[in-house]
Amino acid sequence: MGIIKRQAIKQSIVNYLGVAIGAISVTFIYPLATETVGLARFLIDTGTLIAPFLLLGFGGVTIKFFPEFKTENGENNGMFSFVLSVPAIATLIFVLLVVSFRVPIQEYLQESGREESFQTFWMYFVPIAICLAFFQLLYNYSTNYGRIAVPAIFQNFIKIVLPTVVLLWYFEIISLSFLVWAVVINFLTMLAAIVIYLRRLGHLNFTRKWSFLTADRRKRIGNYAIFGLFGGIGSVLAFRIDSFMISTLIDLESNGIFTIAAFIGNAIAIPTNAVNQISSPIITKAIKESDFVEVSKIYKGASVNLLVVGLLLYALVACSVENLFHLMPFEEAKSSDPAFIRQGVIIVLLVGLARIIDMATSVNNPIINFSPYYRFGLYAILILGIFNIFTNLFFIKTLSLGIIGVALATLVALSLYNLVKLIFIYWKFGIHPFSSATTKLLAIAGFATIGAYFIPSTGPSTWHTILDIAIKSSVVMAIYLPLVLLSKVSPDVNELIREFIQRFKR
Repeated sequence: MGIIKRQAIKQSIVNYLGVAIGAISVTFIYPLATETVGLARFLIDTGTLIAPFLLLGFGGVTIKFFPEFKTENGENNGMFSFVLSVPAIATLIFVLLVVSFRVPIQEYLQESGREESFQTFWMYFVPIAICLAFFQLLYNYSTNYGRIAVPAIFQNFIKIVLPTVVLLWYFEIISLSFLVWAVVINFLTMLAAIVIYLRRLGHLNFTRKWSFLTADRRKRIGNYAIFGLFGGIGSVLAFRIDSFMISTLIDLESNGIFTIAAFIGNAIAIPTNAVNQISSPIITKAIKESDFVEVSKIYKGASVNLLVVGLLLYALVACSVENLFHLMPFEEAKSSDPAFIRQGVIIVLLVGLARIIDMATSVNNPIINFSPYYRFGLYAILILGIFNIFTNLFFIKTLSLGIIGVALATLVALSLYNLVKLIFIYWKFGIHPFSSATTKLLAIAGFATIGAYFIPSTGPSTWHTILDIAIKSSVVMAIYLPLVLLSKVSPDVNELIREFIQRFKR
């Protein structure tokens, strides 16, 4: 795995530090102010929803066409200036549209009786969307140079900023307006940081060589960008629409509660983005050279390594999530309500299972998106996005399942989406991500979960709850880790452990 393993491990370490901070926030801070957290997540997730419209598909262009532009001395033949110019024009148009329709939107929110905080701060998603769009563009560009670990640190700023300002707001040290502005400034800082980072590395080259953009190259870039645009739209409709729909169809408080529960489930999939980001340029090169032996090797290796981590985390969560909800400082009426606790547990398990399925199917997105069949990725993600909207509406409105319905829609949509991609890749390339190691890992994880789940509770107090989590987590790891190492399901994991032991001895 080479550079994929090193950079993915570095980024995963950064992201898991973010998860550790997020876990503290979710457990002890966010339950204190669910409506405020719901507002902040609405602004952030709506910004994420809009970002692909501003990128116009050029996020993928920075990776797909970089080998054509790259020179031996690391120059980019004007590619960097070109990929920045188009999103900049789209951003200007977007800002003008928001300003033009601001008054009628404000009047609609007032007539619909939405929360006062929603009416006051809904427009603050605009600068967040702009920052996220250009950060993603620069993040993708940095992967061409094998640099993802440091940008991942910038991406995790919000995991420190948001809980800090929520806590300050809860103790009435700052106003809600200051909180919202702090969130916006976080994203401005994140964008500035990656610009400075790339400049210091010498990769921020603004030379303009428009002659290098031949008619044929412009046509191919334009076609790919159009499909990338619709693919990006489909992606956010599929994976980022939840917060928007909960906030608009239910309320901000429900969005805050879903944010807390879904965070725990989504934390399982932290390594996925790292592996996808760093493997994309290598997969692009291998596909260009028709080296599908290398593609298959990455496909299977990534699947096993992701499952090693994902299944361990899912087993830990499944055994302790109910105890974790009892520790959270929700209002007394909520924390003592078995139905409320059960709702949170179900959301965590459904979202977590969806992420496990996504991790098992490995790097199927880069394989499709950077192959001649990238159009299929567009069709699949658009169908998924539309399907996700309708399943959300069906589960929320028709079946009245509330935020459990949102989690169920996520599981159904993501499972079908990955199944379709899995079948397509096997049909076109004759490769799949599964092996005997997959079956072994599932069996090991199931055995570890069962071994810990039925351990009886030590008592009802807070300290007993913490002790229960510690005991069950220890049992899961005591069963899971030795079996994974002894069965040698992942040579990369075994090698990593050997390297760690050797360094520790030295």
